[in-house]
Amino acid sequence: MSEFVVEVFAGLLLALATIALWRRFPALETVVAALLLVCAALFYPALGVLMGVPLSSMPLALSAVLVFLVLAWLGHAGSLWFLAIGWWAHGLWDLVIPVMEAVDHMPHWYAGLCIGFDIAIGSYFVLRALGTLDAPTSMGAAT
Repeated sequence: MSEFVVEVFAGLLLALATIALWRRFPALETVVAALLLVCAALFYPALGVLMGVPLSSMPLALSAVLVFLVLAWLGHAGSLWFLAIGWWAHGLWDLVIPVMEAVDHMPHWYAGLCIGFDIAIGSYFVLRALGTLDAPTSMGAAT
């Protein structure tokens, strides 16, 4: 099995663990999903700065942070569709950004792990937005 497939699978497992936590602690679902989306977007430029890459060489990554910040805020404050779109878009971002901008500062495993995580989380929010998957409820709550 290729390294990339293992990385994507690891991202999927991490997403499933994250979703399980959200299902157990529903008050965290949208706020944590929104914060993680912003953190995922910030990871590219933040790690670049730490590795000595000038901000001027990362215009797409910096612009993307703003886009993902807006999607995260709209997803938390409004419709789950924005979280679904944001997470799926970030998965696509991980495929596109290495082609569009030099990202030599990123760990080799990040894109695969992130793609698996992003697509799974985005799919979770599609199911939630469609009503196919009920909203999580607090453990011990009356049904």
